[in-house]
Amino acid sequence: MDIKGRLWFISVIVSSVLALAETSKEDESITTDKNEVFTIYKTHDGSFYSSGCKEGLCQAKTQISVPTEFAKKLIRPPYHVNPGNEICQKIGGKSFKGYFKNHNEQTFCQFPDGSFVDTGTVFKLIRDQAEATNK
Repeated sequence: MDIKGRLWFISVIVSSVLALAETSKEDESITTDKNEVFTIYKTHDGSFYSSGCKEGLCQAKTQISVPTEFAKKLIRPPYHVNPGNEICQKIGGKSFKGYFKNHNEQTFCQFPDGSFVDTGTVFKLIRDQAEATNK
């Protein structure tokens, strides 16, 4: 198995272990600009994921958990208002705004399987991957 294959395998194992170890608060709901309602959960590190990701792997976790050769290219100044939006589109997602019951707003990155994660987490994880490739 080549290095890419090993990294992918390790990241899937780590993602699975983290998914099992996650402790989340009660599920919450968000409403989009199109009045769609989604259920989300918050992980121990403050990330928001679609509730379907709680049960196992989903694209919202796998798309941003696998080191990519373009991670360094994605993380370069100047940063825009929300660099997670830009990265979301480059890794195959589509961003949308969600609103909590208390009217707070959060931007999410939705993947083709319907799963989603907040764009702040997208940026953080890709940035961390880019920094890890520099070591």
